[in-house]
Amino acid sequence: MRWLLLIVGLPAADAIASSAADRLGLRDGEIVLVKSGDVHVELPVYRQPGQSPVTVSIAIAYLLFAVVISLTWYVPGLGQYVPHWLEEVIYPIDKVNLDVLRFAHFLAMAVVTVKFVPRDWPFLKSRWAWPAIVCGQHSLEIFCLGVFLSFAAHFAMVEVSGAFWMQLLVSAVGIVIMVAAAWLIRWYKVAEGRSPGSRSMKTPDADLAGGEA
Repeated sequence: MRWLLLIVGLPAADAIASSAADRLGLRDGEIVLVKSGDVHVELPVYRQPGQSPVTVSIAIAYLLFAVVISLTWYVPGLGQYVPHWLEEVIYPIDKVNLDVLRFAHFLAMAVVTVKFVPRDWPFLKSRWAWPAIVCGQHSLEIFCLGVFLSFAAHFAMVEVSGAFWMQLLVSAVGIVIMVAAAWLIRWYKVAEGRSPGSRSMKTPDADLAGGEA
């Protein structure tokens, strides 16, 4: 049956969002009727990976745990409530490389975001969300720019002032610069006729390919 379904262009199983499964009263493995043109096939349906109630609960618990641990860095009195054996397990947290705790935090944030933020949420299409979206469409370029801006901000706070108002100022200026750079990259790609999130296709060099220019 699997090969037959692949031949007609249908998957061997159907994945469904957790919210849609709850709304329709579907359980993992339950058979549903899938229509594709004139083809009607019964397929088992499964929740999208990472959206089961158990996974979401673990992700929320981990994020709450991360918040508590982070508070101990700024409120010294809370550190006494963290068991010594736990400190030996989680510290040191490697910020240079991809520490397992930081990676787990990223996965937990992704699970919670997919669970509670609808894909058609009107805010995602509003002008207030546009700066974050356009920066996300060019995440690599903005990340590299952000590394340079962090050094520039550190230099400004060391040479000028390290006051709170200076921290707010350099943060605001950095955000404006990154959004402006993302908009400029997006404008350039649109002018080239490419989609905002796509990468440029380099024309092969005739000399390198062994041909004639």
